[in-house]
Amino acid sequence: MMVFELFAQLVGIEDPFSIGFSSEEDEDSENYHYFVMERNEFYKKAPPPNLGCVYWEIDDQCWGEYGGIKEVTLNRERLIVHFDPSRPNPHINYDEVRIAFSVNDSEFQKLQNTLQKIMLGYEDRLNLIN
Repeated sequence: MMVFELFAQLVGIEDPFSIGFSSEEDEDSENYHYFVMERNEFYKKAPPPNLGCVYWEIDDQCWGEYGGIKEVTLNRERLIVHFDPSRPNPHINYDEVRIAFSVNDSEFQKLQNTLQKIMLGYEDRLNLIN
């Protein structure tokens, strides 16, 4: 199994529909890595199947796509995204993303709330562990 692992020095939360994690501030650093997950605002009420309105990206736009997520788990210290093995993008070799992070209680609550909004309509694929 191919896993993308990241210890996020920075956690970005843009309410209502976007979360992002990066390894450091300097985007030009050779050690810079990131993961972004957001919802297309067009699908506020009737989301398409297979998380078709949820966009995710790893390190570059060519390594991103809509949908293809099997399950998302969030706990106090980690976000785990399991991908559907039948997703369409052949450029992405990862089966799973594991992001470790450290935020205060208020930021964690905001992260959890924003992730719930991103996953609205797909609650059966979201695990929130307190």
